Amino acid sequence: MKKSNQNLLKALEEYGYPLFGPETKMDPNLVLSELVERKDPRLLEGFPVVLAHILAKPDTLFDLGEATKNLKNILDRKLLRALYRLSCELFKLYGLEFPKLKYKDMAYDAKLADNLLRGVPLHLENETMDSKRLKQTFLRYVVERKEQLRNRVEEDSKLKEEFRKEYLLSLLLTPRQKELVDKKLKLQPFTKTEREYFSRVVKKKLRALADPDLHRLAQKTLSM
Repeated sequence: MKKSNQNLLKALEEYGYPLFGPETKMDPNLVLSELVERKDPRLLEGFPVVLAHILAKPDTLFDLGEATKNLKNILDRKLLRALYRLSCELFKLYGLEFPKLKYKDMAYDAKLADNLLRGVPLHLENETMDSKRLKQTFLRYVVERKEQLRNRVEEDSKLKEEFRKEYLLSLLLTPRQKELVDKKLKLQPFTKTEREYFSRVVKKKLRALADPDLHRLAQKTLSM
């Protein structure tokens, strides 16, 4: 197998485990194979992170059999499958589901699952891994990042809805009228002049906006 620290580090960035370097494209099966072959503890603990990001990419194909074929050493092949099983246990532990995950390739390992849950050292073939560090790494690069992305999407959605509402209101109300509507919704007190203006002008516009017949008329007109 061709060795290239530069290519591997760039590929790790692409698949969610950034150590150094910009993003680049690299065969995901080859990335995971190289992680195994190098036997670097820091890279091995990032295996579940990289696999999770690979599985989450809709345009990325991962095949455990193909990844295994990249390894000539029988012990490396066993380690790859062990890391794959370990990754699946981590996914289940944190409630992550991937449609592309092939559970038929994985025999359930009750001892591995229990050791992972209890935070004791994990023995995978000739490698020993710190399960606590492993979970911390996975939480940092997958679970917490996924939650951050979800929150960001929700915030963006709320912001877009707010902008949409503001735009539509600006077509019907003046800035001063929008200010009074906002003040009313926040239950803030009106001055005498504001109260009179709201009652005489703004309330009439709002009643027109809320009228179901007018709403149906607008929808019918727009659909023609």
